Amino acid sequence: VNRKYKGHVRNLNSTLILLEIKSPKFYVLGEVQSPGAYEMTSKLNLLDALTLARGYNDSANLKEIVIFRNEGLEKPIAFKVNLKSALKQGNLHANLKIKPADIIFVPKTGLDAFNDLMAKIFSRGLYTILPFVTDYNWNYRIDGNQ
Repeated sequence: VNRKYKGHVRNLNSTLILLEIKSPKFYVLGEVQSPGAYEMTSKLNLLDALTLARGYNDSANLKEIVIFRNEGLEKPIAFKVNLKSALKQGNLHANLKIKPADIIFVPKTGLDAFNDLMAKIFSRGLYTILPFVTDYNWNYRIDGNQ
C-alpha cells in the first residue's frame, strides 16, 4: 500500500491491523479419542471442546488438564483444571470458556505413563539389546530324603 500510493500521498505509512479471525481454531491434544484442531463455530466451554474431540480415553488424567492461552503476552498463560472434581461438585471450571488458539492438553494418568515406560524398556528398548533371563528351576523330593 505504501509503495502503490507513494506518488499520491506524501509520507504515507500504513499499518495492517487484524480485526477478526475468519476461521478461529482451538486444539485438543493428549488422551482424547480424536486429537487435533477444531474450528470454533460457536462459543464453547471445556466440556464442549472435549466432546468435539469425541471424549477422553480411559488413560486420561482428568485431574490435571491444562489449557494454554496466549493473551498477547510474551509467554502463554496456563490454566490447570481438575475436571474430575469439577464434574463431581458441579464446579464452574467445567464451564471454562475456550478462546481461539487455545491448546487443551489432557495428560495420561501416572500409572499409564509408567506402563508406557515399561513397554518401551522391555519390548522396544533395553530388553531387545540385553535380554533378561528369567528361568527358574525348582527341585523338590517328595520322599523326604535330601
